[in-house]
Amino acid sequence: MKQAEEALNSIEKKDFQIAKSFANPPGGVPEVFSATIWLLSGFYKEIDSDKSKKPKAFDWKASQKLMKDPQAFITALLSFKEIVNNNEIPPGNVAVVKKDYLSNP
Repeated sequence: MKQAEEALNSIEKKDFQIAKSFANPPGGVPEVFSATIWLLSGFYKEIDSDKSKKPKAFDWKASQKLMKDPQAFITALLSFKEIVNNNEIPPGNVAVVKKDYLSNP
């Protein structure tokens, strides 16, 4: 977890501004953001979620919406540890990430 936190601390607002500008992002980038949407769904205001915290969209357009306010997104990512520690992520969302993103080489 410490490595993840250090990696997040190295990300700057301009990094998200660059990523957001991609019409066709490099391979792997959309998948990372889609997985992030599944995990943050229901906890971050820029993600449209249903009542069970399932995201309504998790495509590149939805990913770009995450980066609308880069500083707020960074803050959400840094506070994600608390959500994990409190076991608040819906098991169904975790299952999607494991099946669709973590098993994808």
